[in-house]
Amino acid sequence: MISDKKLEASLLRQKAEEELVGKFFNPDMKYLSDDIRMIIQELQVHQIELEMQNEDLARAKEESEVAREKYKELYDFAPLGYFTLSHEGEILELNLGASQLLGKERTNLKNSRLGFFISHETKQIFNDFLDQVFKSNTRKGCEVVFEGFENEPIVVQLNGIASDKRENCLMTAVDITDQKLAEEAMSKSELKYRMLLELASDAFFQGSEKGDFILMNTAANELTGYSKEELFKMNMKDLFSAVSLQENPPKYEQLRKGETVYSERDLVRKDGTVIQIEMNSRMMLDMTYQAFIRDITERKRTEKALKQKLSEMEIYYELAITRERKMIALKSEINMLLGRLGEVPKY
Repeated sequence: MISDKKLEASLLRQKAEEELVGKFFNPDMKYLSDDIRMIIQELQVHQIELEMQNEDLARAKEESEVAREKYKELYDFAPLGYFTLSHEGEILELNLGASQLLGKERTNLKNSRLGFFISHETKQIFNDFLDQVFKSNTRKGCEVVFEGFENEPIVVQLNGIASDKRENCLMTAVDITDQKLAEEAMSKSELKYRMLLELASDAFFQGSEKGDFILMNTAANELTGYSKEELFKMNMKDLFSAVSLQENPPKYEQLRKGETVYSERDLVRKDGTVIQIEMNSRMMLDMTYQAFIRDITERKRTEKALKQKLSEMEIYYELAITRERKMIALKSEINMLLGRLGEVPKY
């Protein structure tokens, strides 16, 4: 297809030839007519423009080749797999990352069906995913298991979208096996942690930065008399009397410094009874608070009884010592009197 510039130059050249051949040409004239000079000048300008355009085209072609090579390198050595699939799931194009996920040479994978490499358990998930991609204008995703010939089965995250004309599915594939193993290990660890909390004899509470409850164990329900549903609507301060909080206010500043704070307060149970508790609190990295609370009412009662008994014993001891001292003084006086009488001291 001839460009507008080339067409215009061709017409000017044709007009110049006609001018020269007959219409305005005079053999006896020594010089060319003004019209011919103007046409020749225009032809020269267009010739220069064409040469410049040719240079620009050559430069653009060279830059395009360089860009294509860079794109090819990025495509091939990207840290994830790229697939182009047909409606039937046939592999039309793929990069090196995709072939590595499947554990097979790229040349041997073209025109194969990707579903052949997907585990039986996740094949239907893949088929539904591919169907949704071609029916939708938005990106779709799913997780499947690749079973390669050389590699161990791996969990893969697929994300795909249909091409402009919905002829192909453009898809990325990322190996998330390690992530899944880490999530599974974390889930097991969290389950173990929750089991330990449930088995703990002390009440455990986790609260938000504002003190609203977000987690507690069964011992916490037994200690407070509130159900978990009720505690989720409450704040830590709701468990203590106003007097107790005034005498021993929360030490948020120490908690923010990462210190473990020990405190004793009176806790008001749901039925209105007051118990004495000790609480160990600490701020976590996610800015939540964790606290272990123990009922020390009986211990405090025992300590009070022991202190009273000790006080009584000290009184009895003091009385006994005083009596003993008085007996010693009395015996000493008796011995002195006997000595004055010339008799042998009795004591």
